[in-house]
Amino acid sequence: IISQKEPVTALVPLSKNSFAYSTSNEIFLVQPDTCKFRIIRSEVPIESFAFGSDGFIYLSFMNGIFRMNRSTPAEPVLAGVHGLLKSHNKNIFVLWQEKGRVVIIKPR
Repeated sequence: IISQKEPVTALVPLSKNSFAYSTSNEIFLVQPDTCKFRIIRSEVPIESFAFGSDGFIYLSFMNGIFRMNRSTPAEPVLAGVHGLLKSHNKNIFVLWQEKGRVVIIKPR
């Protein structure tokens, strides 16, 4: 489907034929019959990402969880917490492996 030189670090299915994926510093959107489209380019390595029910994309970096959308820059949500992000039932779940915990973010 795609050709990528950098390793893919995360994949989020969006619909039957579209998905988003990340490399260490970028997130791309892939839709049917279109070229891949870069959503985000970050100077800091992206650990994980998830789409929230509030229209924001949630990003995990080593120093915390941030959220952003097309009209706002990245803003902190949780400092010091980071890990694998998954969106489910309007919540964002963070697998914080260092602490052996799961943290739940409830988007507004």
